[in-house]
Amino acid sequence: MRDARLYKREIVPYDVFPTQAAIKVTWEEREWANRYAVYRIERGKRVLLTSTSKMTFTYDRRAREAMPMYEVVAERIGDIEFEDMAFALVQDEERDAQDIAIRMQSKKGDWRGHESIGCDLHQFVGQPNTALTAAEIVDAVTDGVTAEGRFDEIEVRVVPTAIDRVSVYAFNGEAYAKEDVAL
Repeated sequence: MRDARLYKREIVPYDVFPTQAAIKVTWEEREWANRYAVYRIERGKRVLLTSTSKMTFTYDRRAREAMPMYEVVAERIGDIEFEDMAFALVQDEERDAQDIAIRMQSKKGDWRGHESIGCDLHQFVGQPNTALTAAEIVDAVTDGVTAEGRFDEIEVRVVPTAIDRVSVYAFNGEAYAKEDVAL
């Protein structure tokens, strides 16, 4: 994959024109941008003045300095751009493997409307690497992955890989996912 983005951002040059009542900040339009954010730099911090869709100027009526610094940011939000790559949908085992992996990496409550999805593997940090801990991990993964019915049953194996680490494998037919857990 070369470049896939949901967000593009670029700081653009600007001009400042003081008037009696305010400071006018102008910039050149970027064809790709669908939003501009204008910040005043005040004591080393950025203060948002405005966020606008197509205007190429704004007025700063609250500037505390005679000639403050600004930052004008052109943004493109919401479009996916693919450059030099193929886009493919996953199917069957690959889709199932991704769904299992996402559930294994989630905490209960992460999924709005499906609070029982998620394995809470973080709760095993600090636990001893024993058969009892492995059995608890198997129960947590089984419950968290099968919670909402996407998977009826799965097979879970816990493999010790170090004194304080295990690899957790969850299988559903041909599909499987692996998650390494630090104990």
